[in-house]
Amino acid sequence: GTGKQVSVVGLVMEGTDAGNYVLSPVSVAAEIEPKGLEVSGLSIESRVYDGTRLVVVSGTGTVSGLLAGETASLSGSPVGELATANVGSAIAVGVSGLSLSGTHAGNYRVLSPTLSATITAKPVSVSGLSVVTRAFNGGLTAEITGTPVLEGLVGSDAVTVSGTALGRFT
Repeated sequence: GTGKQVSVVGLVMEGTDAGNYVLSPVSVAAEIEPKGLEVSGLSIESRVYDGTRLVVVSGTGTVSGLLAGETASLSGSPVGELATANVGSAIAVGVSGLSLSGTHAGNYRVLSPTLSATITAKPVSVSGLSVVTRAFNGGLTAEITGTPVLEGLVGSDAVTVSGTALGRFT
């Protein structure tokens, strides 16, 4: 907390005229910050890209770093948020929603665990294409017509498909 009084000791007056004075008690105000407790036991489930930054946090969290004889328990429901919603690996995840409860909880604070996630690319499909019917000619190529349309995009993501569609019988 703030405004904690600290008595200062160990000061000695010196000099020729020191005997003419008496040192008044000295105290100063101080602030004691809560000690950070490490959280372990939580993990992030990797997932397919969905355009959001929220991820599922699983596991049972525990704290370490309590001073001897003190008690505090981890409480709350952890919420994970990715640093970016885009595809990648080792993406940093911030965790919120955790707090401490118990007799000495006020002496401590929860340190956000260091977690990361992998977001994989979302599969999409193409519609709007068809094969031109032709007579058997022994070849494997097929003429493709139509305009390709991507199916399965997320929200308002700006993705187009380009190029010349080529067909090959398998």
